[in-house]
This record gives sequence, C-alpha cells and structure tokens, in this order.
Amino acid sequence: MPNAVLWHYGPSGPDWFQRIQRDPKPVEAPVGAEADALLDAWTEMLVDPNQSLSCTVSDALQTFQVLDRIRRILNDV
Repeated sequence: MPNAVLWHYGPSGPDWFQRIQRDPKPVEAPVGAEADALLDAWTEMLVDPNQSLSCTVSDALQTFQVLDRIRRILNDV
C-alpha cells in the first residue's frame, strides 16, 4: 500500500550507482477548491454507481498532478 512518501534521485540525477533518497516529510494531497470538488464528485460516484463521471480517470489523475505541481511551486517561492 502506498504511504505517500516522496522518493527522489540525489542532486546528480538518475544514476544506477546511487541510491534513491527518501524525503523525510510525507507528500501532502493537493488542496483547494478544485481538489475538493473533484473529491466530492468521486464520493458521489462511489455512493451512487449510476452517477456518471464528468471526466476520465486519466484526466482526473492529470488534474491532481497539475494541482500538486502548482502547490509545490508555490511552497518553494
């Protein structure tokens, strides 16, 4: 089961001879109205299987990845 911990390469980038490093702080879920709305839509779908999705799973995943990237950029500023 994933535990939402970030693993990454060292400063030199991908290398067969270097171990990947574990970020000591866990990755946080994206926040904001968009993420909340998407989560609400998924919850409705789980409760009512006849509820139609407004997007594909692939689109939803890409949305979360974009939101997460924006959050990371804003945290680094």
